[in-house]
Amino acid sequence: MLTAERDRLDTAMDALDPARHGPSDLPDCAAFDRDQPWLRPLLSHCRDLWRSFEARHTHLRCERLFEIAPAELRSGAFDVGGGERFDATEMLCNHGFEAEARTRGGLFSASRTELSLQLGPLEAPLTLTGTLHGPDATGLWQLRDLDLSPGRLARDLDPDAPETLRHCLSDHTRCQD
Repeated sequence: MLTAERDRLDTAMDALDPARHGPSDLPDCAAFDRDQPWLRPLLSHCRDLWRSFEARHTHLRCERLFEIAPAELRSGAFDVGGGERFDATEMLCNHGFEAEARTRGGLFSASRTELSLQLGPLEAPLTLTGTLHGPDATGLWQLRDLDLSPGRLARDLDPDAPETLRHCLSDHTRCQD
């Protein structure tokens, strides 16, 4: 039975494409987390499959993002106010914000890059979107003209201030009005 269940897990994971599927499409490992010693190998195997899938998913998402965003951003950092900085690759690729990049304008206006970050739980995520600016004289990048959906940015937060990005990343509930 354990071998059959392990094979079923392998088949289910092999059918998922990290470029098209996300964490919500993965098998639920909690089914094997029942304090039953005989289920531990399946729980461990399921978690290993999750980690492997998430690593591939993150890598592909990150590569797509940097095909659109300026190449210098990959080795850059964001100004998050108060003299603090946040490594761009760490923030956009490794922190689970499901970052996406888009290019806007270009024909009759200057081209600009927008970045979107998913904040909060997967069941009810908020999307924080801003226009990428930089690097400045200190080599730091900024996200300005921040917007939140659904809903709107908290009234006391300045959509162009670096501190707003820090507030939203550290506590998504503080970010929303």
